[in-house]
This record gives sequence, C-alpha cells and structure tokens, in this order.
Amino acid sequence: MSKKILKRSLALGALMAFVITGSAWAEEYNGKLPETTGTHIFTNHLELMNASSGLYSTEGGSNPNKYHNIYPSAGYSNNSVITQGNIFYKVINRHFFLQSGRFADSTSSGDVTNNRLYIKHNVGAYKAIEMYGGSIHASNGQVCNVKGNYVYIGIDESRISIESETSNIMIVGGISNLKANASDNHVKICNANFTANGITIIGAMIRNVGDVKDNSVDINNISVNNIYMYGGLSNDGIVIDNNLNISGNVDGGAKLISNFSVINYDDLKWEAKDIVIKTEKLELDDSKQITVNVNGLANGSTPKKGEVVTLLDTGEVKYDNQSFEGQYLEESTSTFNSGTFLKAEGKIYQENEDIKLKITRVGTNDQALVIGESRAAATAFTNQGSELIEIGLDSLARDKSEKETKVFASIFGNASEYATGSHIKVNGWSGIVGVAKTNDDGLTKGAFFENGEGNYRTFNNFKGDFMRGDGEANYNGGGFFVRKDNSNGVYTEASLRAGNLQNELHKAIVGSEGLAGYDIDTFYYGAHLGVGKIIPRGNEGDSIDIYGKFIYTHHDSEDFTIDGDDFHFDSVDSERLRLGFRIN
Repeated sequence: MSKKILKRSLALGALMAFVITGSAWAEEYNGKLPETTGTHIFTNHLELMNASSGLYSTEGGSNPNKYHNIYPSAGYSNNSVITQGNIFYKVINRHFFLQSGRFADSTSSGDVTNNRLYIKHNVGAYKAIEMYGGSIHASNGQVCNVKGNYVYIGIDESRISIESETSNIMIVGGISNLKANASDNHVKICNANFTANGITIIGAMIRNVGDVKDNSVDINNISVNNIYMYGGLSNDGIVIDNNLNISGNVDGGAKLISNFSVINYDDLKWEAKDIVIKTEKLELDDSKQITVNVNGLANGSTPKKGEVVTLLDTGEVKYDNQSFEGQYLEESTSTFNSGTFLKAEGKIYQENEDIKLKITRVGTNDQALVIGESRAAATAFTNQGSELIEIGLDSLARDKSEKETKVFASIFGNASEYATGSHIKVNGWSGIVGVAKTNDDGLTKGAFFENGEGNYRTFNNFKGDFMRGDGEANYNGGGFFVRKDNSNGVYTEASLRAGNLQNELHKAIVGSEGLAGYDIDTFYYGAHLGVGKIIPRGNEGDSIDIYGKFIYTHHDSEDFTIDGDDFHFDSVDSERLRLGFRIN
C-alpha cells in the first residue's frame, strides 16, 4: 500500500516533527513502523493554528505501553489543533495520544491554558486513544494550573466515529500528572459514535495533589453506552462545582456519572414516561448534592400538564465509594421553552434514587406574542388606508369646477404606535387614485385604486434577551364609492373596497436553525357609510362639516408554518365609529 508525507520538518535529536497536510494513512504493521527508522504519523489533514512552529510526532514507552504522541512543538498555551481529515493509526502495541497543549519540563513549571483540540473527522487506532485539551506531564514540583482548555469532538453536523479496536478511549479537557489545580476545562461532544472496550470522558483530572473545580462535560446527540463520565477527578484535592450538560437525543446507558454538582438539560425531545439518560452508578462529588436544571425542550415537543419523565435513572448512588442513602437533590421548579413557541413549568424531584420532572403548567412563550403583533401591525396599516377614501370624497365635494368627469389622487405618510402587551411601531405611506362623475343632482359616483407600503417593528424580551422584529406590509386593492350632496348641505356617502395584503416578518423568531419568520398573503375587504352636514360660514367658501361615519374592514384567516410549527390566524374584523367636525 502506498504512503505519502507531504512535508517533513527538521529532525531534533530523537524527536522528529511533522506537519502533515496531505492524504495518507497508517495501517497495521505488526508493531513495526513503515519506511525508515523515524517517527511517523499519517493523517488526511492535521492543521495547527496559533503556534509558531509545527507538531511533535514522538514515540516512547515500553511494552506493553508503547505510545505515539502528537502535540504542538512550540508553546504549551494558546494553541489550536484541528483535524481536517480522518486519522487512522493502526500500529499494533502503540497507544495514540493527541493533544493541543503539553508541558513536560522537570526543571521548571508552567500553566497550561487556553488550548483547543478540535476533532472534526473520524479517528481510529488499534490500541488506546487519549485526547487532551491541555496537559502537564513533568515539572519542578511547584503547583501549576491547567485552565481554560477544550476538547471539541464532532462539532460539525456530520456524524463522526472514534474507535479503538482492542483497547480504551479517554478524553480529558485538562490533565496533570503532578501538583496542579484544574478549572474551566471543557469537553464538548456532539454527533459522535464511540467504539471501544471502555470510554472515559473527564472535564479535568489531577493525578497528584490539587483541586478540580468549574469544569464541564457537554454531550449532544450521542449514545452513552459503555461511557464513564466525570466532572473531575483528583488523587488528593477537592472536586466540586463541575457541570454535566445534556442536550439533544442522548440514548443508551452509561456505566458511571461521577462528580457533577450541576446537571443541565436542554433541547430535549419530550416523550412522557420516557427515560432521558440511564447510568449504572451515580457518584456524588464533595458537595454531596446535585442541582438539576431543565432549560428547554426540542421543537415538536408537546408536553401536557401532569406528564412525567425520568431525567436520570440510576442503579445506585455512592459517595467516596460508599453507598449513599437519602436526598442528594433538593426539589425545585424550572420554567423552560418547549420548541419555538411553547413555555412549560415543571417540578424536578428525587424519587428513590432517580431524578424526575413533572409538568405543572404549559402555555405560550413571548415569541408567540411577536406573531400576533405582526398580524396586528399589518391589519392596522391596511385600516388606515380607508381614511384616504373619505379624503377623496371630501375633495370631490369641494371641487366646484363644472367638469362632469373628475380625476383625483391623494397620498400621505404615517407613523403610528400600538400597545399590544408590548408595543409595535408602524411607518409607511398610502396612496389612492380615482375617477368620478358628478351629475346635476349632486350624485357623485366613482372608482379608485389604492396602494400602501409600510414597515413595522416589534419589541419583546425572549430568554432574557431583547428581541426586535422587523416586517413589511404592502397592500394593493380597489373599489367603488358614491356620495349624494343635497342643496341644504346634508350629504350621505358610502364605499366598498377589496384587495390583497402581503405581510412579511423578517428573522424575528429564534428557531431551531437560526432566526425565522413568515410571508403570507391575505384577502381583505371593507366598507364605510357616512352622513354629515356642511354649514356655510361668514367668509366666502368657508364651512363647518359635522359628520358621523362607520368604517368596517375584514381580513381573512390564514394558515402557515414557522420552524415546523403550524399556526392559524383567525379572521380579523375592524369596526370604527367616527364622530367629529371639520373646518374648511
């Protein structure tokens, strides 16, 4: 089988460093490395960022623990190592280590901080696989810090596989073999499959003396079968305040969940009487307590009041390798969103050794208000267009020219604000153009075309964030009108109008795949009736117009979908009575 190395760096004593950016692979060689006596690692694409030099590719150890280790060759902090292709290391009797930051100097000390290891493609090995965000393997004995290191596995949407054919897999955010404190280290796993004799995932670990605090393990859309999960581990120190974050579809049964003070659930698919996650054993950290939060359910979830789900099903509970009996969870209440538009409230409680959630209330969240507000804004804008018909009729009545056929037009802009629980602002312009004919008896009849273009803004808070929505409302329609002016100044008038309203809400909804909105067309129609009396004033042509008018507008119902959820707008009927006078 052919092999290819595209770039080889300078040999440094017994170490030989490689930056490999081409397509290649390592196969099973019965314990012997291919080609010459150097140290090799073959990958499709391994990329180093934020470091001035390349990658060390080293081997060492003795049977049965020979290893092959890859890590940045310059600096032990602020590195990012990213796999851009599959890595298959199938050399027999060699463990495979992949790290982003590594300190190993017995004559000095150093903090290993802010390293990132991104596993974006498949990784396979014949023996054990170990992945570290940051590690301390040797120092002068002074207490160091392992802080702010990350391991990301499967961060893209495509699913990847991590496989050890004959041994185990261990993934650690930050680790030290010597005295150190570990904090703010994280392992984030999404859309990944694991195959191994055993899989261990650890937020941070100190194999000597040191405290392990404020680290986390995030799992999203994975199977936890055969997995051991630790918030932190220390041979001699306090382990506390580490988080387990569970989201998406997590199935299977874990071997162990250990040393987590907080368990957060988010984006969970709701199925009543279901078990979200199982574990054979739950181990408590030094606080002997766990806080559980439910932050959200997945789209399509429709919880009902009274339904119960088991958040954590555990076979036994232990602390310090001893059975723990009693309450490790204080009963609490969580309020959370269910999908895009529902909001639910539930009681989180301990039942025997298990943790359960019971739904106590279900309603709509603040985003549903945005949908109603956008409908209100668009219909209000169309309603304003009816005022132009009245203006057109009034201008025809005051036109004293002797032309039998008359053409009229009117346009105006408006800015309005409506209270809707929150508030909406509507800005736009409306126009009308028409033709009318008046006979000798003072009867005016005509037809018109109307058009309006406006925009609106909605304002709300969602999940603690300020939300502003933007939309557009455009209508086009036409109609007929009639007006009778009598010699005594009394007049009556009426009109009919109909048209189409296009209402588009732009990216105002936080959906499952980003910001969402909708675009719908609605048929509308309306009418108005009016009666009034024009009273002449002393000056020539001046008058007072006293009137009463009834205005009606109807918008049809509509069905549409946003982010997979179905919506129905009922029809909207607007009735307005206007009484007043006008000085001409």
